[in-house]
Amino acid sequence: MTSPYLTANIIVRGSIAEGWGHVMRGVTIRDFLNHRNIKNRLILRLDTPLAQAFRAIDQGPFIIEDSDKNNDDIPSCDLCFLDQYTYTSVEIEKLQKKSMQLIVFDELAKINFTELFRTQDRIVRAQLLKQPRHSDKGKCKIYSGLPYFVIKRDYPDDIVHPPEKLWDVLIVLGGGAGHETIYENLAKQFKKTDPKGNLRISIVLGANSTPTFSNMISKIIPNATIHGYVGDLISLMRQSTVAIMSGGYSKYEAAYVGLPSIVFAVQDHQVEIAKEFCSAGGGIYAGEWHNPDSIEKAVTLVEQLLRSRQELERISTAAKKLIDGNGLDRILDKSLNHD
Repeated sequence: MTSPYLTANIIVRGSIAEGWGHVMRGVTIRDFLNHRNIKNRLILRLDTPLAQAFRAIDQGPFIIEDSDKNNDDIPSCDLCFLDQYTYTSVEIEKLQKKSMQLIVFDELAKINFTELFRTQDRIVRAQLLKQPRHSDKGKCKIYSGLPYFVIKRDYPDDIVHPPEKLWDVLIVLGGGAGHETIYENLAKQFKKTDPKGNLRISIVLGANSTPTFSNMISKIIPNATIHGYVGDLISLMRQSTVAIMSGGYSKYEAAYVGLPSIVFAVQDHQVEIAKEFCSAGGGIYAGEWHNPDSIEKAVTLVEQLLRSRQELERISTAAKKLIDGNGLDRILDKSLNHD
């Protein structure tokens, strides 16, 4: 049990275009710190559409501020977690004056100026299976690799029963808005290969969820269940047999629960990460969003997996080995021990 006298701020920037993953990581950190008996504030700086969606699914506590809010009035704390942040020297300096230690999530290795950070600050680059190739001039510690990935995990006092498999296929593309064409093409391909609608399909549209678009997908494949935003995606994953995932945050959640996944890169920065992840055993890479053949390939792979329990179990076992759910424990323990 961590000392109840520690305090933490969790600051996350987000927008409807960037998607849900960063915000949900903030929620995961909040719940984890509560479990470790650390008083904390979850401060979300979101655009209006994402703020509205978040309020509908999370009971708090949290603070929502304008996306362009600065750090002039940030409360003092021991630990400050930063995610999807604008790394200007002025704003970093303000936070350093208000906190004993910064823990910055920079998983795509965008920060090349680590001289801004102090010896006690930490940078987490958990999505990088390989070490970043640029040199770091600062004195702060950098934690790289999947052992530091932050994910909603099961605690020892949770009661987890093997869930019933309600869905044959789960489709979660994530990565923000603008993926309507991919969802539509996937729906049409499933309609073509499964015209009688025998497959139980669950589709999470997230930022792409509008009444008009949801109705259009339902008309293409009436047997599908359509979701907008989902507060507990991992529970939905546990109820699914196989998934088609984006190359973003959700593929790690799928690996954690052992859900065999076909992985798409729906944004440019996901291509290399998704390929590495699948090469390491996290899933099967289907290709990039702009390649029409990738849609047909993904649906074909799903059908093949559903016919092979042995292959499903093989992929599930390999994926589980990548993510153990203890990333936040490692980050916090190392930070507090100045390791």
